[in-house]
Amino acid sequence: MSLDTVRERLTDPWYRYGTELPPTVIDEKCQIGRALLAEVARQRPEDVRGAYTDAADVIGKLLQAWRNTRAWLEDERRARLSDAEAAAALLRKRELETAAAASRQVAAYQASAERMQREIAALKRERTMLKREIAALKRQA
Repeated sequence: MSLDTVRERLTDPWYRYGTELPPTVIDEKCQIGRALLAEVARQRPEDVRGAYTDAADVIGKLLQAWRNTRAWLEDERRARLSDAEAAAALLRKRELETAAAASRQVAAYQASAERMQREIAALKRERTMLKREIAALKRQA
């Protein structure tokens, strides 16, 4: 790998703009940084001091990218956890609403059953009165 190729790979958009890098890209950049240092040391031994400075800069940028990636992953984890908590809260709310609706429905059925029992009792009393009236009319006749 030539020195220019290594420099070109190190200055791709991911690296230049300091965006969050996936761990595989960070590993690749570290390997490229080592290759750059070895290439500079091989081609121009007098520039080794500058290469070490460049490598330290590259490593610093890679560490910052790694920190950005960790922060991004933590933010994602928090967001997903927050989403999961919101979904669980919504589910609990729906379960409570369903339970309340079922409770209201049961209460309505019980009230309806009680009303029907009262109506049946009233009809039985009316039947009994009618039987008495019929019996009284038969006696008079």
